[in-house]
Amino acid sequence: MKPTKDQLTIAKKADIKRVLNKYNDRKERDEALKEELAMCDFIASVKNELVKKHMTKYALAKKIGLNPFVVSRVLDNAENAQYKTLQKMAHGLGKRLEMKLT
Repeated sequence: MKPTKDQLTIAKKADIKRVLNKYNDRKERDEALKEELAMCDFIASVKNELVKKHMTKYALAKKIGLNPFVVSRVLDNAENAQYKTLQKMAHGLGKRLEMKLT
């Protein structure tokens, strides 16, 4: 049985922090938190750009040559999104995706 759109929710930053506080190892928790928050920020940015440009997920997918299912999965906060996919999404919106070593 497939859940309806109303049954699905996207995790908010506060929810992520609450869940990750259950980790025993502080370093491991901090790394997981950093990764999740970066993905949340990316997804929020893409969604904002889609609204600004009056564009749908489907239109973005067609513009960048990806399956619309892949774009939807990433924007619905899927795990293990590939960097190349994220980069294509950013380029499709006229933006750049930057990575830094810290």
